Amino acid sequence: MKKFHILSGMVAISLIMSSCVTTKKKSAYVEPTYEEPLSGPVSKVRFVTTTDNLTNIYQYDDRKCTNEKQIFSLTRNHTYNTTKRNLGMPFNNYNNNSAKEVYVQAGTETVSRFSSIVNVRKGRMNFKYNCQHMFGYEFKEGKEYEVRFIMSSLDTLHNSKSFKYRCGLELYGIEYASGEPQMELLKSFKPEDLNTRGCNRVMYPEFQK
Repeated sequence: MKKFHILSGMVAISLIMSSCVTTKKKSAYVEPTYEEPLSGPVSKVRFVTTTDNLTNIYQYDDRKCTNEKQIFSLTRNHTYNTTKRNLGMPFNNYNNNSAKEVYVQAGTETVSRFSSIVNVRKGRMNFKYNCQHMFGYEFKEGKEYEVRFIMSSLDTLHNSKSFKYRCGLELYGIEYASGEPQMELLKSFKPEDLNTRGCNRVMYPEFQK
């Protein structure tokens, strides 16, 4: 029986009335570093984003979200030049910037946070679109997985007439039946899934005293 822990997921939209937009110069992009386990059981995991928005992935030691460390920044945008991380897993139809295949510790729960925050303008209104998901799962030794972050594209965010956008996280398992790889959806995480208190301080720092 597979073990799942949905820590939390959320979509937050902050509306700010404004008559102008101030453009700031972007700072230089620095690629985060992920350190693969040097010993013990491992699994192959592909972390994926399906949006051109920058998706930051953070990892924690436990469900209390201690010792935060950013491990990846993913995007479908081709203008970034990120390090290729490929373990030869099947069904990798993504570019180097939007997917990273790495070894992850198996037999212990992996706790991560996926976050993408963008500023969008609609007419005379600016708003901040905040798509975040907490993820917890105990990967099995020798198995292969894909963790896919799903968020509306910038074009959709800017051009949609409504304020309803996609924000999701899906976990897939890759199995080999008769030598042929098959991908199976194991879990589709939703923003309204059960929250826990342990990681609220990193999810919503503006509300912490």
